Amino acid sequence: MIRTILAVSSILLLTGTTLWAADPVPVAQPPSAVQPAATATVSPELEAGRQRLAIARQLQEISTKYLGSLDEAMRKEGRAKALEIRDPLAVDSIIRILGPGNEDMRTLECEMLGPIPGTQASAALAKIILTDASEPVRLIAIRSLKMHADKGGIQPLINALRGSGDPYLRAAYALGDVGDLQVASDLVSRLRRLEPRTVQEYVMKQPSGFFSGTITPYVAGGHVVAAPGGGAVAYAPDVGYTSNGVGMGGNPSSGGPVLEKRDVLILTEQPAILEAMKKITGQDFGYDVVKWRTWLGKALAAQKSGQPLPPATATPIPAPAK
Repeated sequence: MIRTILAVSSILLLTGTTLWAADPVPVAQPPSAVQPAATATVSPELEAGRQRLAIARQLQEISTKYLGSLDEAMRKEGRAKALEIRDPLAVDSIIRILGPGNEDMRTLECEMLGPIPGTQASAALAKIILTDASEPVRLIAIRSLKMHADKGGIQPLINALRGSGDPYLRAAYALGDVGDLQVASDLVSRLRRLEPRTVQEYVMKQPSGFFSGTITPYVAGGHVVAAPGGGAVAYAPDVGYTSNGVGMGGNPSSGGPVLEKRDVLILTEQPAILEAMKKITGQDFGYDVVKWRTWLGKALAAQKSGQPLPPATATPIPAPAK
């Protein structure tokens, strides 16, 4: 019996088998010397904000240290450093830091916005064209917008044509330099437009004391009313009256022609739009909308198919002398 037990024990020892099952005792492992750091997730908005702040600090330093220097070499170096900034996130800082500055600073603003991609930069150039008081600055803005890959700034200029005064004239001039055939096609309908004017005309007044029992109005014809400054006309109907029974009393000499003012809408020609279209196309059809539309239709079709533009049916505008 004892020999049997010893034999079984020997077999179990050789095979590593136990006669009972027991949970192994866990052995504590030493902590790792280096714990992996948790990876923080930064939102795109936060990262963009950080980049904008860094660009603003960089541009502010350039403005203070270089552009504001009395040393011409320092100012030149500052301009070179500023023109290296071409990040679309820099647009707000460029407008805020350089926009309120002198003419040189605003010129640099336009030169910086030109190479920066995106509609925000081109729209900022359009705003400068419409609002800046300096003509040299506006011309640099026009040149920068013309070279800009994104033509989103053209639409604010077209919208400005609905107004009047300086913004209207500046927009028309800029579109002539910046625009293409498609812009010219949009401008055709603006060659003439209705504008409110106050005109003066003589109106016959009845003498005081003369009256009609009843009257019947009728259109007797029409007459032309000239607008102040020429270049436009309006047509007003002549209304006559047939009296049915007339009474008389008072002072007959109080009647006669009286000069009165009247507000009318007048269809006026727009020379600024015509000049823009002439600059874009090199053609001159005057204010003949039909001829413009005919030529532009052929030109746009030729441009789309890669064919040469159609010949002009009017005298081309001579190229400027070099």
